[in-house]
Amino acid sequence: MLLMDSENTPQLWKEEQICTAIEAITAIHNLFITKPDLLEGMDIQEFHVDRSTPLYLKMIDLLCTENKSDQFECLYDYLDDLLVVSYPEGIRKTLIHNDYNPRNVALRKNGEICIYDWELAVFHYPHRDVVEMLSFTLNDGFEATELMNYLRFHYNLAKDAHPDCEWEGWKKGYILALKEYLISRVSFYKTAEILMKLKFVDRIYKNAVRMIQIISAPETASE
Repeated sequence: MLLMDSENTPQLWKEEQICTAIEAITAIHNLFITKPDLLEGMDIQEFHVDRSTPLYLKMIDLLCTENKSDQFECLYDYLDDLLVVSYPEGIRKTLIHNDYNPRNVALRKNGEICIYDWELAVFHYPHRDVVEMLSFTLNDGFEATELMNYLRFHYNLAKDAHPDCEWEGWKKGYILALKEYLISRVSFYKTAEILMKLKFVDRIYKNAVRMIQIISAPETASE
């Protein structure tokens, strides 16, 4: 293996490997969009953030209580946004891994990718897998241009399966997916740190928040 169990070593993930990971999961997303009959007989639940709102609020309350800084206060606003804002029209739901990061993805030396541990898979929007992978593989202080290049790369791979969604609408989907990721997954990791320290949590939290700030910034509106 070239990369395996690399959740704590983002420096090992070069542009080529990140693009391979985006390309592989997008091929799966596109497959289940173009051939929805493949989902027949599969017990795949559809993700809805509002079904677990009380749990998410409890986790946010706990994080804000246990941590002296106010860095988690934004999660209240993110949750409020998710309850009233919908994904733009034209973005189609598909089978997503829902835990797509270097803990569950390995790369062989020949360039082949291995994606495993699909037990959390749900029916949802494809942006979710991509932003999670990027939160793990981008290095601290990554540049806005680097992020936007990866997102554009993803869009170009996915757009044929979503012909009714232009880039501006598609880009807004990343913001919602990041907020969902922070609320439903990263806050869970951070809450678990009360009992067990996880090396990657603070880094992926900061990366995800920074990604939201970059995508939302006026200067990236035309990118």
